[in-house]
Amino acid sequence: MKIYTGRGDEGQTDLRNMDRVSKASPRIEAYGSVDEVNALLGAVRPTEYDDVDDQLRAIQNHLHVVQADFANPEPDEDDPRVREDHVEELEAMIDGYDDELDPLEQFILPSGSAMGSRLHHARAVCRRAERRTGGCNSFTHQSLLDSQT
Repeated sequence: MKIYTGRGDEGQTDLRNMDRVSKASPRIEAYGSVDEVNALLGAVRPTEYDDVDDQLRAIQNHLHVVQADFANPEPDEDDPRVREDHVEELEAMIDGYDDELDPLEQFILPSGSAMGSRLHHARAVCRRAERRTGGCNSFTHQSLLDSQT
């Protein structure tokens, strides 16, 4: 697979089934936002903590599946899809960190170490991606969204 199509741009891009759609479409905005989160997580890795690096790698792999799901309006049965066990794995990671923290009594001011600041940036972009993907139920078979209803 090449990283370009050679078909010209004109504000259009291809979905996996080769349908041409506007680069401003909600579907493209959704998987582009998820791609930003993935890139930001890549900037945090590698860490000096192997367990954190392993978790970030797993999250990046899940995000690739989310992106593929959005780019594929007609998924085949054997295509990678976000599954309930992916969601459960992520929730278990969150719960593990939450158990280590004191109860929050105020909002957290994004600051701290360089790595911590990059994670705050990734968190903020992730929240934007969540807003962008939230309206996608009407045009995608995205199983992550379906499993949350």
